[in-house]
Amino acid sequence: MAMNVVSAIASSDVTPRQARQNEHLSVVQLIWATPYLVVLQQYIPELATRLGASALLLGLLSSGAALMLTVGTALARYWIQRAPADMRAVALPGLGARAIVMWVPLALFIGSHQADWLVIGTLVCNLFIGIMQVPFTSALSRLTFSDRVPVLISTRWTMLGIGNAIGIPLIAIVLDNLPLPWNYVAVCTLATITSVVEFFTFLRWRPRPVLASQRMQRSPASDLKQILRHPPARQFLLLILLLNFGLSSISPLLPLKLVRYLQANNVQYGWYATMSWLAIALTGLVRPQLIRRYGNKLLFAASGIGLAMEALTLGLAQSLPFTWVAGAIGGVSTGLFQVTAFSLIAESSPPDCYEGFVGIQASVGNFAIFAAPLITSGLLSIGLPIGPTILLCAAARAIAGALSYITFAGPSRLNVAAIDAREPAGLVEN
Repeated sequence: MAMNVVSAIASSDVTPRQARQNEHLSVVQLIWATPYLVVLQQYIPELATRLGASALLLGLLSSGAALMLTVGTALARYWIQRAPADMRAVALPGLGARAIVMWVPLALFIGSHQADWLVIGTLVCNLFIGIMQVPFTSALSRLTFSDRVPVLISTRWTMLGIGNAIGIPLIAIVLDNLPLPWNYVAVCTLATITSVVEFFTFLRWRPRPVLASQRMQRSPASDLKQILRHPPARQFLLLILLLNFGLSSISPLLPLKLVRYLQANNVQYGWYATMSWLAIALTGLVRPQLIRRYGNKLLFAASGIGLAMEALTLGLAQSLPFTWVAGAIGGVSTGLFQVTAFSLIAESSPPDCYEGFVGIQASVGNFAIFAAPLITSGLLSIGLPIGPTILLCAAARAIAGALSYITFAGPSRLNVAAIDAREPAGLVEN
């Protein structure tokens, strides 16, 4: 059953030349997206912390953003049914999400409640990201041949790692050497320009059309009923819920640990993320080989244990270099989690409900991302120190990884041995 889904969403209805061009454009899109991603993911939480945001407000920055992602993925069904049947379905909400890089400087010129306005802008941004998430995931799986899809995803994460490993320290240098707010005016202007170029790059993607049997044609309730009757789908939804809960629970704790507890400046704060992204990039050299040898399911479970080790190292760290080690461990584990999870979406989906399953698993993951930071922020608010709270996050990640291993004790049913084992005609690089 699962292989039927994999074959359906990545059939041969694409020429070798078009597949090669799509893979190239996928990398180009990531290059142009890097400044925006660095500002959104790394320096908005850090800026909110420096502006005096409370633990609860930082929790809202993470949890509220995830709630808006969940709302956005729910609205994506209606957007897909009404949007143009091409890459504008991805590019238009993507452009709305990128508007945050214009909002940040405006928030800094407001006389009071700057952190509050920063959070409001981030929430609106994540609504558009949620709407974009479902058509983007669907399009990504249709860019190339079936045996190239895992390689494509691994390559994207490798390039994302390289871009962030370079971009984070460079942007940190600008932020540290220009006065506030002009430092953010400079980096956000750059991110705005590259986001416009990224928009036009999206429009050049040519994924194969979605098969009629895979489209969102039923009601959400009907899709959910069919998904819950499919055991692999039920298992995957539970594991995605638990692993995303453990992964995101640390979000409001990281800036507090680094900036307030260890007194990190912008460059030192950026080194944590730089080490993480550098690890993602370097492990991309061996990730396809690891997937071929051990399978998606076993590596998916191993990523949970690795993420627990990251949180354990971070919770016990008493100096900044140890946090950078934690970042490297987290990078290796995050890369494995993201690449294997993408493949397992196709493997776990009911055969005639792929787009519906993409939306529902995204909503489940986003709900976990919403709930976890609220819980950890609440623990801080009642007086639990940062260190023990991070150790609780490590325990949650370890439990999720162990449960994944128990669930996936057998070999993956996905034919991972085909990954990169042969090059389709026309895909060999010159």
